[in-house]
Amino acid sequence: MNLPHDSGNNSVIGSALASAPIFTGVDTLFRRYSALWIGKMARYDGLKPARRWPLVLAGIAVLVYSIIVLGFVSQSRDLGLRCLMPNEEDLVAAGEHPENEVGVRIDRVFDVTTDGDRPQEGSRLLSIGGQPVRTFTEFTQALANLRSTPTPVGSFVPQTSDSEEHAGPIVEKLPSHERWIEVEFFKEDGDPSDPYSPFLQEKRLPLGALSLSLVWFTLHLGIFVVGAMAYWKRPFDAAARMFFAMCIVTVVAFVGGYHWWVIAARLWLNIPFAICAMLVPVVTLHFFLVFPHRKPWFARHPRTILAAIYALPLAATTGMVTLLCYSAWQHAHSDAYALGDLLFTLSYIQKSIYGYLAVATVYFVATLYALYDSYQTTKNTAEHNQVKWILWAAAASTLPVGYTLLLALNDRVEFAVGHARFPMFIASLLFMMAYAVGIIRYKLMLVDQVFSRGTLYFLLSFGVLIVYSLAITLSSLLGMMQDMQFLHQVISVTPVVLVAVILLGWIRDRVQQTLDRSFYREKYQLDKVMQGMNQAVAHLGDHLGDPATLGQQMLTSCHDVLHINQAAVYLRSGPNEDFNLIAVQGDMSPPARLANDPELTIPLLENASLQRTSLGGRGPRSKVQTILRELDVDLIHRLEMEGELAGFVLLGRKRDDSAYTAEDLTFLTALGQIMTLHSSKVHDEITRLNKELSLKTERVAEQQRQISILQSEIMGSRDPQKITVQGGFRNELIRGNSKAIRQLLDTVQKVSHSESSVLIRGESGTGKELLAQTLHMNSPRHEGPMVRVHCAALSPSLLESELFGHSKGAFTGAHRDKEGRFEMANGGTLFLDEIGDISLETQVKLLRVLQERSFEPVGGTRTIQVDVRLVTATHQDLESLILQGRFREDLYYRLNVISMTLPPLRDRVDDIFELARHFLGRAAQRIGKPISHLDDETVDILKQYPWPGNIRELENVIERAVVLADDEVITPGDLPREILFPNPSQLQLGSQKRHAPSGKQPVAGGETEKVPVAVPAAVGDNGANEEQQLRDALSRCGGNKARAARLLGMPRSTYYSRLKKYRIS
Repeated sequence: MNLPHDSGNNSVIGSALASAPIFTGVDTLFRRYSALWIGKMARYDGLKPARRWPLVLAGIAVLVYSIIVLGFVSQSRDLGLRCLMPNEEDLVAAGEHPENEVGVRIDRVFDVTTDGDRPQEGSRLLSIGGQPVRTFTEFTQALANLRSTPTPVGSFVPQTSDSEEHAGPIVEKLPSHERWIEVEFFKEDGDPSDPYSPFLQEKRLPLGALSLSLVWFTLHLGIFVVGAMAYWKRPFDAAARMFFAMCIVTVVAFVGGYHWWVIAARLWLNIPFAICAMLVPVVTLHFFLVFPHRKPWFARHPRTILAAIYALPLAATTGMVTLLCYSAWQHAHSDAYALGDLLFTLSYIQKSIYGYLAVATVYFVATLYALYDSYQTTKNTAEHNQVKWILWAAAASTLPVGYTLLLALNDRVEFAVGHARFPMFIASLLFMMAYAVGIIRYKLMLVDQVFSRGTLYFLLSFGVLIVYSLAITLSSLLGMMQDMQFLHQVISVTPVVLVAVILLGWIRDRVQQTLDRSFYREKYQLDKVMQGMNQAVAHLGDHLGDPATLGQQMLTSCHDVLHINQAAVYLRSGPNEDFNLIAVQGDMSPPARLANDPELTIPLLENASLQRTSLGGRGPRSKVQTILRELDVDLIHRLEMEGELAGFVLLGRKRDDSAYTAEDLTFLTALGQIMTLHSSKVHDEITRLNKELSLKTERVAEQQRQISILQSEIMGSRDPQKITVQGGFRNELIRGNSKAIRQLLDTVQKVSHSESSVLIRGESGTGKELLAQTLHMNSPRHEGPMVRVHCAALSPSLLESELFGHSKGAFTGAHRDKEGRFEMANGGTLFLDEIGDISLETQVKLLRVLQERSFEPVGGTRTIQVDVRLVTATHQDLESLILQGRFREDLYYRLNVISMTLPPLRDRVDDIFELARHFLGRAAQRIGKPISHLDDETVDILKQYPWPGNIRELENVIERAVVLADDEVITPGDLPREILFPNPSQLQLGSQKRHAPSGKQPVAGGETEKVPVAVPAAVGDNGANEEQQLRDALSRCGGNKARAARLLGMPRSTYYSRLKKYRIS
């Protein structure tokens, strides 16, 4: 069985390995993906534009490569002969007698026109146009050289092939200007020393093969552009990147695979084709591991799996490129005796190609499995239907793909000469059909989120013009084809053409009008909407202080123009206030108040609209997307007043489920300007006075509380406001007087005298163990022991031994009996911390102890009776663990008889001063420093910090400040830098705005760093001065906008809006 050799070895890479065609349908699948994954969340991509360019440049290079290949192919010449790689007998003969130049075997003869003896399959070709042909490489190069070989002037074709007089190897046959090429060959049983020398007519490549590749390339070019736009919009999305990467390798593999034997003569065209063809299977599989959602097992071990699936393809690609380059070098430096080495090198290439064909088949099967798994596990209805159609196309494509594989194994000659191209084209069309059905039936046409509505309008209008022009052109051509030799024929045809042009023009105008109304319906209703808004504004005086009328009119306008049934408007009275609901449209029940959450306000300041996107199951959603889903809306559009966020409008789903366009957003902005213009000024003065009064009241109350605490310390009392209850309730371990703590201690007082199990919940560092000890101290068991066990610190086997004890010889190292913690706590309280981390086996035994109050030690048979009150604690969500099968539900109900939750420190702001004073006194006494108090600015900073580590973190911060303090007062310069300048993830935990302090900040190595001193919030009396101060603050903080806002002492949202006002980036 023969195979092309040298550069032509890519016949197999092109038609087989490029099972590029095997994965045509898979590539087409990506088209479906592009519409699903393209969304306006690109505004949150977080990936620098520079990171996009490598793949974008690769895409541009692919298009250039494809155009070059198609141009090269269209200009190539053909003689109707096909020669492939020598068989094993030829390789043996070449190895034994390399000096015998026997030419290459002619494996197929197509449409050959000759003036003499016709070459037959099995004959040996010796030369083309006087150029010796010893290998397939020389054969392809000889054909490629025909493109540039000149035709001798005045020459002619001899009448017989035996003529000894002719003008050269390439001649011109008059008068038809056909080119004829002299070839030399001898028949299969002939004598090489007496070859035949006929002239073969030079022809263009068959139009069918070129047309097939042009059709494929044209169909996929538009999809390629969509893929590029999807990647540009969502460069942070791994699936978008894989989609575009798949587009790149597939286009190169297909364009090269359709014409492998033409580009085989050019190594610089061959190498990109070989690389992409060998990467198509693995890149395809990689994509299906993340589409429509990332496989769970892949998400757990992404690097390991990627290394496993890419190792062999990358190694094979490297080896193939090396062999191709080495064979080209051998050919360039070969003589008669080196020819055998070249052929043996090509034999290795042949074996590598067919070996990798088997690997590609395995990857194709793995891809089908990944697709089937997605079909089984995808919950989203739209995604499930999309996968279903793609799976159908994949199943149907196995027939042409299987035929191609059988052809490669059983008839390699037919396979190599291109008989597999059409079956693979059919496979591609199957996937194209699945893609089209998904778009039409399941609303996948979300391309308007990549291309603006105006762009789509232009493209469709241009398409109408093209169709109209083509119709006129075809009509004209049809008329020209008629043999109009008589006047009456011209007269009869002219009216028909005239009527056709008039009808086509009328149809074009109707279609254009339909497009206008479909794309810009808002413009036809804008005047009506504006009149309604003006009427609402005119009656605003009747509803002073209540902008609900204007808000309701705005929602009515949105309902009429945007075709939505659900909407709501929220406004706030100040920059740091919560958002209040003022108007609702349709069957919707939004909350009456929404918190001033930076996770929502900051994105709204940066982008006018936040739109809901479908993210499938890939990774965690952003906070904005979570908010959109909780509110059950599709769009949040900001309402802005003088650069400040005054509120926002919530819009539900459109009636046709289409996405919101740029024109819709412009319409909303126009309505919002009217809304905010008249509603925000109504309460300005009242809001200002209320804010001032509230701030002064809060400040006075805080100062009174601090004075009370200091007086109590002077009087020798730890906390005069400590809750004391008749009967001797002890709570000296729990400090604080906030409402949450008072309620908690009241619960402790009630349950301390009972024998019920108690479950304490709370974040790490909130003091769960101290609360358990307080519970024990106030219980009837206070004279008994309190035994503590940290379950997370012990392995399952060790924990069981620790809880229940063990008998001598129970396991290796058990040299004596050991008393368990349950037995040690008999008559008292057993505190189990981190109960959520115990194993299921230990949970079973713990449940038995709670039910029967008895147990057997590990390895023992003696039953031990115990009288223990169990108190447990955890920071985990036990309900979620039950759903995951990691915690027994029956044990949960036994433990959760009484549940108490310790609030995090960020919810106990009123207790921070008292706790800080307590830790300060204890640390100063232990370290031996006469530090008496904290200054007011330091206290404010401590209250503004969200404290993710809770009380434990506060204690560490105070101790550190005592160690570093130089004076008797703790100042902001003694606090850690992360307290002064919290990062965004820490800011998410707090809702109050923070101001930067002045002072020195200790850094590594004992040095100090100057922290910018905060200035008053009033930054200037005029625009020029304000702009300069904004720029100076940004420069002093190294471009950090959050630090610059704190430096100026203003809210971050205000600072951002003023930067936007002066266009400062």
